[in-house]
Amino acid sequence: MLLGCFQIVRDSFLSGGGAKGSFQKGTLVFCLGIRDPRCLLKCAINRLNMFVPVRHFWGAEPMNRVIANTVTWALIGPLSIPAMPQNASKKPAVSPSRALLAHGKQWIGTWAAAPQPFMPGGLQTFRNQSLRLIVHTSAGGTKVRITISNTFGDHPLLIGGAHIARRSAAAEIDPTSDRTLMFPGRSSTRVPARSMVVSDPVELDVPALSDLAISLFLPETTEATTLHILAMQTSYVSSNTGDATLDVKFPVAKTIHSWPFLTGVDVAASAQGAAVVAFGSSLTDGDGSTLDTNRHWPDVLAERLQKDTDGETEVGVLNQGIIGNRLLNDSPGQAGSPVLCL
Repeated sequence: MLLGCFQIVRDSFLSGGGAKGSFQKGTLVFCLGIRDPRCLLKCAINRLNMFVPVRHFWGAEPMNRVIANTVTWALIGPLSIPAMPQNASKKPAVSPSRALLAHGKQWIGTWAAAPQPFMPGGLQTFRNQSLRLIVHTSAGGTKVRITISNTFGDHPLLIGGAHIARRSAAAEIDPTSDRTLMFPGRSSTRVPARSMVVSDPVELDVPALSDLAISLFLPETTEATTLHILAMQTSYVSSNTGDATLDVKFPVAKTIHSWPFLTGVDVAASAQGAAVVAFGSSLTDGDGSTLDTNRHWPDVLAERLQKDTDGETEVGVLNQGIIGNRLLNDSPGQAGSPVLCL
């Protein structure tokens, strides 16, 4: 913001046009770069006293200097108002990501899946149900956050609640590791159509090469228009009895082998941390690997990286493969699309 002080010199203040120190009519002077309002006002007063001798204010009496100062305050006072802090004790909010950077940390992906539209004739619908989605990490960390995608949705996606925990077996979780996820600062969120949202980070010890359970509550009738089709991992859907995201023993109504809405899990790493992204089609996506064994080749790469460094490496491996991937259109493809595989 431009700060300055006006010095207005009027002919009536001057004893004569040719007198030493006199100014031409309408002279306007700016003092730039003054940020402290007190300095601004002091500058204005000093400048006016310097350029407009007191004797030019209707005489040379001491009271006339007060008049000159009063005129300056009246002119400059309103200009200083925007520069004055509204609440000096209130500090601006710092985002969790900036706070992380301030401590020498950064976010790296530990798991990811490419969002896809649903298969024709294979649209899944949920209502008043919870999903418990199982993912396998590559790198470890002590803070974690997730990404939920509504990339192919035509309507807002309501997430009524979300939890993350270490998986113990099947759909069960370690209760000591259960954490509530917030978005941002709220336990629920509405993801706009064609958009995505990242949760607030939570403290959680996430081991490398381990299984996490991310539970999402869908209170409204929700079509899974955005998902990753070829998970090669069993996940779980509850009965339509409400929020089951915090249940240790998940009330399984059916199993699925896709990942609806969930597209990323990040962990906090040091400044030396990094992530490798694997692009490709069915071979990268895991087609032909054994269900629930985490044997996609990106999983094998992550395992080798950890073993070669005794589990000390901070390198995430992110599988962005899409079965049937095309160069010019999404998978699953649409009628009339070119058939050019990567």
